[in-house]
Amino acid sequence: MEYRFDFDDQLEDLPIAFDLDAVAQLFQQKLFGLASAVKVLRLQDAKYHPSKRCVTTYEVVVDRPGEPPFNTICVLEFTPDGVHPRVYLDDTRMPALSQATDPVEMHRRICQALALDENVARMLNIEPVRYKPGLHCVFRYTIGTPSGKQVFYGKLFNGPIDDLMINITALHQESETNPEMPRI
Repeated sequence: MEYRFDFDDQLEDLPIAFDLDAVAQLFQQKLFGLASAVKVLRLQDAKYHPSKRCVTTYEVVVDRPGEPPFNTICVLEFTPDGVHPRVYLDDTRMPALSQATDPVEMHRRICQALALDENVARMLNIEPVRYKPGLHCVFRYTIGTPSGKQVFYGKLFNGPIDDLMINITALHQESETNPEMPRI
């Protein structure tokens, strides 16, 4: 069965959102340059408001000449004015994204939280896992330690998280007394 996505005459570019090859080409042209190879792995999320806007997020691998390939998340925002591509890091409603992806800052924070010697542990990789524009982003942090690679996950929120922190603290306290619980 073939699906058609040309049903919204106010969002004329919307059909592009579901053609991953066309999305990759758009990201290559507008964000990463023609010398880069861009592969869209999958559509992560779509938020559609009929005739007003549609925001889609994609898991993307970018391979630039002379650099190792990297994973990122890219966004397309469809409005009556056209389609607007961007990288998740350009979210003006989440200014702390730059800090959460700063290898030096996150190395310091993770080492401090885990009581690791900063001179022995090293940040190997920071990768976005899941992103909801303007709301939150999940990251995978890979740290090299003398005992091998360790992977940690972090979640950045936009806005107050007081209630969430109460729950996380309670879960952490319970996990310290109950060895069958996952480590929080």
